Amino acid sequence: HPDSVAFTTDIRDDLARRDLTINAMAYSPATGIIDPFGGQEDLKNEIIRCVGDPHKRFSEDALRLMRTIRFAAVLGFMVEPETLRAVHDLHETIGRVAKERIFTELLKTVCAPHAAEALRAAPELFFCAVPQLKNLKDVPQNSKYHIYDVWEHTLHALESIGTDDPIACLAILFHDVGKKAVRTTGEDGYDHFFGHAEKSAAFTDEALRALHCDNKTRENVAELVLLHDTAFPKRTAKFRRLLAKLGYEQFYRLLAVSRADSLAHAPWCIEDRCKALADAKSEAEALQKANFCLSLRQLKITGKDLQAFGFQGKAIGETLNKLLDAVLCGQLPNDREVLLLHLERYTQKHK
Repeated sequence: HPDSVAFTTDIRDDLARRDLTINAMAYSPATGIIDPFGGQEDLKNEIIRCVGDPHKRFSEDALRLMRTIRFAAVLGFMVEPETLRAVHDLHETIGRVAKERIFTELLKTVCAPHAAEALRAAPELFFCAVPQLKNLKDVPQNSKYHIYDVWEHTLHALESIGTDDPIACLAILFHDVGKKAVRTTGEDGYDHFFGHAEKSAAFTDEALRALHCDNKTRENVAELVLLHDTAFPKRTAKFRRLLAKLGYEQFYRLLAVSRADSLAHAPWCIEDRCKALADAKSEAEALQKANFCLSLRQLKITGKDLQAFGFQGKAIGETLNKLLDAVLCGQLPNDREVLLLHLERYTQKHK
């Protein structure tokens, strides 16, 4: 925060305080475009460049470090060498910036179409901004399922996510952040990462809390990280229970995250993984189209119906959930008459 604010009558003085040349242009109907720092030329050549001395610009506001990389991620432009050098030199100053501001820039970066390239250009900046991400650095994956280390695997997965959904993109960024903590090498010579999904989810929750992320986003991202290694195909009952637990929106996010993760594996194990995920998506879409019962709200009987059969208190909720599970598993149809008949027989049997 500056000690004072002084206004100027010269637009060039104002533009000189901007961060990047492509952001340091103005227009007046009388004089046309005012571009004292070559912003138009940098736009034409797809270059991200600081106005004047990059060390000075970044020292004025350390968040500009992340803004620079974010613009590269959004536009796919190259960061000019002197500007990138200043990002590397001053990356530790990002620690002075409010966490909310960091989270806003992080979110815009990972959701951008060129996120992986941008993160690859300045990894230490993001490792400093979000300390949990350091766990992605220098972690080999000597495995028949992998050809990249954990950081490069993460970046390749981010390239493959195919959506700008912030929850899915954040899940991909954090999905393997726990691997370093659980890495072991077996007698077979291969690396193993048992329990990495649980550890990654814990780190994700910790990181997003520190960044003051809203609770709903944090919980959804951590849930996807926890489940990203879910194996498909699943038996019908387990598949529908998972779908009921997550809901369609979160389930489709899970499939997108799992697919991006799979595409960043070794080439010889990608096809089977992706086919299983495509089949799971088709199955979910068919259930959604048919309005298949996944929740108590969709169940054709209610608590009032159970009260008429003499159920009271906790027994109402417990019985409704048992009936829902029977419908999910295909043991009973979601048909009111059938469900009432089932209840009638059940109560007669247990009188």
